[in-house]
Amino acid sequence: MDQKVIVIIMLLLVCCCSSSAGLAYSMMGGDDDDDKKKSSAEQIEADEAKVILDALKADPDATADDIADAQAAVDAADAAAAAAAAAAPPPLVTPKRGSLVVEYNTSTNPIEGGAVKDTSGKGLDGTLINGASYDASQKAFVFDGFLGGIVRKLPQKFVGDPTLSFSMWINQESRSTNAFEYTAFLHLGYNATGQRIEFRYDNEGKYCLDGFGVQMRTNNREALPLGKWTHVCGVLTPGAWSTSTKKLYINGELVTTVLRGTGTTNIPSQAPGTTTDRPPMNTSRLELGHRTVRSYASDTSNPTARPGKLSSIKLYDTALTAEDVKTLYDMGR
Repeated sequence: MDQKVIVIIMLLLVCCCSSSAGLAYSMMGGDDDDDKKKSSAEQIEADEAKVILDALKADPDATADDIADAQAAVDAADAAAAAAAAAAPPPLVTPKRGSLVVEYNTSTNPIEGGAVKDTSGKGLDGTLINGASYDASQKAFVFDGFLGGIVRKLPQKFVGDPTLSFSMWINQESRSTNAFEYTAFLHLGYNATGQRIEFRYDNEGKYCLDGFGVQMRTNNREALPLGKWTHVCGVLTPGAWSTSTKKLYINGELVTTVLRGTGTTNIPSQAPGTTTDRPPMNTSRLELGHRTVRSYASDTSNPTARPGKLSSIKLYDTALTAEDVKTLYDMGR
């Protein structure tokens, strides 16, 4: 067999293998930023055509017609790839980024010098406490369901009756099993009537937005399936608690909630001089993964946490729209 023919056949076999590998990578789910390119059949074909053209140019036995045909194939493949790229939807971007107050981005390790780095640009770093950690393989914070969590002093944007939105991904491993346990995924404020905002799984088996004395409840024990990543977003605006001022979204969809109790929110300001690391119990704070009841080091009967993971945590000082929430969900973790 002619040597040139053998070379071309070998190149085609290599290219076919690379196409299959690229397709398999796409089906398994590669890094988000590369998925579209790696799963694009048009781009793969264009790359293959260029490999063949380069090989022919390096082959002393290749004729001018062979090279011209290969160049025409490259030009056609490049045109098809460009057309496919132009037709693709624009990449999703974080909505209302300028209104972020806190962002703990878990796509890469956010821990620097013991601090959880805030990527919102506001510099509101958090502190991992009591065994909470970052898992690079999961791209998530891991909590032991006991004392572990993330804590920092309360951002001033959330004092009073704030306009607030939060977005996070939750993977809960187990649920509370008795009337004295509940799970606080997010806590803002001080633990007193009307002085906090939480997203929690309560001690009656319901996921809810909670204001200490008033709740918007899902009445659904299975709203967040165990062992699966679920996107949760809350949108809260000032005024008496109701379905119009306190909205809960799960996996991009507004969920039905029921008002329990009555009241408004008035979160007190952070105590003067409080440090970022472990604000005292008698003042407002931001906590993730649990809410400390008595003290950070000795809450041996802490009923506010269960094992699980959190990722891609965002807190806004604006009310996200339903479209914004859907975008955050579609962006994934």
